Parts: sequence; C-alpha cells; structure tokens
Amino acid sequence: MVCALLVAGCGSDGDGDGGGEGAVGDPTRGKVVFAQQGCGNCHTFAAAGSSKNTGPNLDEVARRYPAAFIRESIVDPAAYIEKGVSGSIGGDASYRNIMLPFGPNPVTEANRLTDQQLADLVGFLTQGNSS
Repeated sequence: MVCALLVAGCGSDGDGDGGGEGAVGDPTRGKVVFAQQGCGNCHTFAAAGSSKNTGPNLDEVARRYPAAFIRESIVDPAAYIEKGVSGSIGGDASYRNIMLPFGPNPVTEANRLTDQQLADLVGFLTQGNSS
C-alpha cells in the first residue's frame, strides 16, 4: 500500500468528492475498487482472497508502509520499485515494474480513479484485514 499509521476521520480535497491525498477512505468501497481494477490478478492480499505473486505481496506492503506511500505507489508505480522475488518483499532482486499508473491522470482510461476511489482503495489496503 501501513498498519503502523493511525487512521482517523475523513479527509476532503475540496472538490466535493471526499477524496484527496490525505483522505481516509472506506475499506468496504476500497475492496470493490480492488476487485474492479483487477489488483488481485497480480498481487497477494488476504483480505481480497487473492494470492498472485507477479507484484509485491500487499499484505507485506500493508505491514511495512504508510498510507501516503501506498497511494503514491498506485498513482506512480515506478516511484519506488520494491526488492523481492515472487511476491515477497525484501531480497536483492528488484521487481520489474509492469504496473501502469492508476488515478486521476492514468495512461489508459481504464486506470482512471477518482480521489475518493484512491482513498477508498488505500483504506482497504491499510485496514483490509480488519474489514
């Protein structure tokens, strides 16, 4: 995406959609975004019932990184390339980034997410195991 960060309240970016870079999203809606965007086709995430290992294991990501980092990794997947092999995090080999950006300015229209959808997805990734 994290569990080390305290998440409280709801944010707003002023555009009326309730989202924004610092917004706390709804994990239930985020689970829907996760499924609709096909995140489970590449990532392991227990809360979503996915176990693929093309990309980093999101259970590990959620334990290690704050929400802001997870959001940035969705919007700009090449900003930081995790080291690991077959879905694990840590190790010597870098993943080859094949994920396209998701968010307000995606490469493809299919990857367009509103700020609220991003907040919800990050909420699911950071709190998914408890929802």
